Amino acid sequence: MAGSVFAPEFRDYGPGKFAPPGSLAPGALLARMRHYKRTVAKRYRIVTPAAIADRLQEGTSTPRPRSTASCGSA
Repeated sequence: MAGSVFAPEFRDYGPGKFAPPGSLAPGALLARMRHYKRTVAKRYRIVTPAAIADRLQEGTSTPRPRSTASCGSA
């Protein structure tokens, strides 16, 4: 199978793919993580349980846990 920016090659491994040890491209991974931190993670805020009611807007809002089900690779 063709590789990605993180590893040059993958092999079938059960229902997924496996990159052999030592195949990680550290420069690409570091650049991707820095981009994520600059664009997404810097916006995260800690909200204490006491502050939740103050931060919710009027109306019907239902907080729910974050789902990673749709974050699979294409």
